[in-house]
Amino acid sequence: RPLVEFAKSSGMSVIAANAPGRYVSIVNSRGQEPLQRLPLPSQAHLPPLPFALPSADLYHKVSSFMAAHRAASGAAMMCPAPVSEGGPKNPAMERMVLAQSLWDASMAWNLARALREASVDKIVHVCGRFHVEHSLGIPEHLDRYLLQEHCEHRDNKVAHEAAEHLREPGGAFRAIAKTAVFVPIAFEDSGDGTHADLDLKDPFLAGAADWVILTDVSATEGM
Repeated sequence: RPLVEFAKSSGMSVIAANAPGRYVSIVNSRGQEPLQRLPLPSQAHLPPLPFALPSADLYHKVSSFMAAHRAASGAAMMCPAPVSEGGPKNPAMERMVLAQSLWDASMAWNLARALREASVDKIVHVCGRFHVEHSLGIPEHLDRYLLQEHCEHRDNKVAHEAAEHLREPGGAFRAIAKTAVFVPIAFEDSGDGTHADLDLKDPFLAGAADWVILTDVSATEGM
C-alpha cells in the first residue's frame, strides 16, 4: 500500500496487473476451460483465452519448489506431490502450475497493454520474485505478447524494438526489460559484510535476474 500511495501522490499511474483471485482458484481446481465459458465482461479481467500453457522449465521449477516445501515442513497433505523431471505429471500439480501461469499471463498482458499507450515509456512492475526469476513466468508471456503486438501493430515503437530480437527465445522481452530480485539472507559479521555460506558466483543465483539484490533478513524481523 505505501508504494501505491507514493505513486499516486507523485502523479504516477498505478496498474492493477494481477488476475482476480476467484479466477485463479477456478484454474487451480478445474483447469482453464471454465474461464472460456465466463461472460465477456468477466473475461475482460483476464488475458486472451486460452492463455499459453506453462513451459516445461516453469513446471519443473514449481514442482521442485513444492518438493522442497514438503520436505521442510513434513506436511505431505498440504500440496500436490511433485514428480521427477521427465516422469508422468501429477494432474493436481499441473493445475497448480497452470494457476501460476494465469497470474503470470495476466500481469504480462496488462503490461503489454500499458506499453501500447504513447504516453508510457517506462513501467516499474513489482511482484514476487518467483514470477520473474530465471526469465520464467512473466518474461515468457510478455515475450509472446510483444511479438504478437509487433505482428498486429507494426507502428508500435516498443513492440518494434522488441521484435529486433525475434530469433532468440525471450529476446523480445530482454530487448526492452530488465529484472531485479531481492534475496533476503542473514548476514554474518565476517568483516566484509558477506554471508559466509553464500556463493556469489553460483550460476543459479547469478542467473536469477539482471540484478540480484541481497537484503538483510534481520532488518525485516518483527515487521
